[in-house]
Amino acid sequence: MNSNKNKFTCQIKMFEEDLETFLGVEKPNRRDLKPLNLLVNYESGKIDKKRINELKKLIESLI
Repeated sequence: MNSNKNKFTCQIKMFEEDLETFLGVEKPNRRDLKPLNLLVNYESGKIDKKRINELKKLIESLI
């Protein structure tokens, strides 16, 4: 990641393990299902609002 920084990169932050672990949801069996899995968990209310707010704050800190 750091080797790909350029003049437009303000900061780089990474999750300790992965986004699913950060949000507290199970990982799908296939990598190509990761985005869909997150959307389904979000839409069905399975992701704690506290975790969503933490993710928002993280994203806001990067822009």
